[in-house]
Amino acid sequence: MLNIHHIVCNMLQENCYVVSDETKECVIIDCGVFFDKDKEALKKYITDNQLKPSRLLATHGHVDHNLGNAFVYDTYGLQPEVHEDDSQLLEHLPEQAAYLLNMPLEEPQPPLAPCLTELTPFNGAIIALPLSTHRATPRAVVYSIVPKKGLPLLAIHCSEVR
Repeated sequence: MLNIHHIVCNMLQENCYVVSDETKECVIIDCGVFFDKDKEALKKYITDNQLKPSRLLATHGHVDHNLGNAFVYDTYGLQPEVHEDDSQLLEHLPEQAAYLLNMPLEEPQPPLAPCLTELTPFNGAIIALPLSTHRATPRAVVYSIVPKKGLPLLAIHCSEVR
């Protein structure tokens, strides 16, 4: 059974998701944790539920969906993953923060993991990639988490549960 937890975070009220299953493996999607309270909420949920973060995924490369990438990298050693067409956006998060939010990103940003281009297994589920939506960026993606049998339980696009 999949467990889905979300944290509303940062100054733009972005939704960060933690999706886990009975093995305690979890993926973090759209980690926009910025304020200390956001970071503590994420860490507390993972610790309290004895989860093992295995992936840090971004639906797209906008700064509000990725403000917590450095925190997750420093805490769990996970590199952010995004569709290759959005990789340049992630590589320029400090510039996005300066231009769009009028603030510096103090911490160094983590290196990117290899870009997402195909179906990626997650225990008993599949994270389907890429499903271009042409909404937020040229290659925003939808993560469809599907049990081995049945219809999709969750589709996350730009931090909206559907």
